[in-house]
Amino acid sequence: MQRSRKLKQFHVFGSKTICPRRRLDVQKIYNYFKHNNWDFTDKIKDADIIVFYTCGGFSSAEKEAIYIIKQLLKKKFENSMVIITGCLTKINPSILSKYDDCLILPYQQFSAVDDLINAKIKFNSVQDANINIQLQSNIKRKLNYKIINRINLSKRFIRKFSRYIIRKIVNRNKIENLTFTEDTYNIMISRGCLGNCTYCAIKLAHGKLKSKPIKNILNEFKQGLEKGYTKFVLIGEDVGCYGLDIDTNVTILLRKIFEHKHNFKLIINDFNPQWLIRYYDQLLPIFQQNIDRIQDLRMPIQSGSNRILKLMKRPYTIEQVKTCLRDLKEKLPQLKIYTHVLVGFPSESEEDFNKSVQLIEEFNFEEIGIYLYDDRPMTESFHMKNKIPSNIINKRANMLN
Repeated sequence: MQRSRKLKQFHVFGSKTICPRRRLDVQKIYNYFKHNNWDFTDKIKDADIIVFYTCGGFSSAEKEAIYIIKQLLKKKFENSMVIITGCLTKINPSILSKYDDCLILPYQQFSAVDDLINAKIKFNSVQDANINIQLQSNIKRKLNYKIINRINLSKRFIRKFSRYIIRKIVNRNKIENLTFTEDTYNIMISRGCLGNCTYCAIKLAHGKLKSKPIKNILNEFKQGLEKGYTKFVLIGEDVGCYGLDIDTNVTILLRKIFEHKHNFKLIINDFNPQWLIRYYDQLLPIFQQNIDRIQDLRMPIQSGSNRILKLMKRPYTIEQVKTCLRDLKEKLPQLKIYTHVLVGFPSESEEDFNKSVQLIEEFNFEEIGIYLYDDRPMTESFHMKNKIPSNIINKRANMLN
């Protein structure tokens, strides 16, 4: 079977559940092929190369990824190459090992594609993406994830599974999706983190902290201003630990950004509370002097229980967090603060959960992202005992909505 075409064609897309950080990775891959004179097609059967960026942080995302991979292998042209990349390749590589018809390539190794396509513009020389308008407007998904409709299941199971999927996909992304609109300029300031959270699979995919030099970040920020953007988001697995691997820190970066006198709003995303505590004396004056240019601070506290925080290996106490929050509320009542709460961590008691409820009630956060604990292989919590039944997790999550 032969096909005639004017240009080499590619199709690139990501799991529905990928976060804003990884959507920028998908956009960079798209830009990379375009820079090398490949033509995008939204028809899988017409593509010479198909790139699928997986999510692996949650079991629902893993199931979605496997379903889509199977469909890709059915729908693609017989000589087309399927490249599987993204978080799942490192979070649970064994589940992908049987798909030997695909090239399994962690994102950190994507430069290997340079030789496959004889790239004139090398992948590592392509600037990180700042917007994903191309993906939002051009990629038409032909592979809808309809597992519930394809499997003969009891009505009771379907109801339960539907609620589970909604919680995992919709509520989990409720906060993060706010950062990713076409009028927003996203700046990836770092990859990886310094944490060892026992429940987190993302660190398996992206490893230790690797910060981008401040001059590169400021260049991207300036580019965004020159293009007319007025809303910016700092992107990273943990924005708060920025720079500690390159002899700088997030307070220095923020001061440099706020030196620009332009009219803009900044979203400080994924800021681990430990850094608010550590740098509070430096951050407070920065916030006070620039409050009209800070849209919000997004800080995943995860639990109101010290016992659970310790099991999670979150390096702070809830009292330390509350001290900072109370002072911020008193001195900067207009500052919008978002948070995440993880419900159903192994051994979470009613008392532990109620402490999270008390935290939420006391501080009246602008918005709360509710995460349901999900057992992921290769994490420490996977091996913990006293797992909380899903019906109790769902009940607790409902109480927080």
